[in-house]
Amino acid sequence: MFRTDYRWRAGIEATMARLKHQMKLASLRIRGTPAMRYAVNMRALGLNIRRCAAIGT
Repeated sequence: MFRTDYRWRAGIEATMARLKHQMKLASLRIRGTPAMRYAVNMRALGLNIRRCAAIGT
């Protein structure tokens, strides 16, 4: 039980770390919830596109 739960959490933590550092999400200079939501969604989309491109090569 613990291992399966931790495996799931480890995957989420890795994705969040990648968003923070590779997609520069840690240094956003945006104010307001709508703008922040838009920026985070676009960065997550960019990360997914990069992942798909890496699979295709």
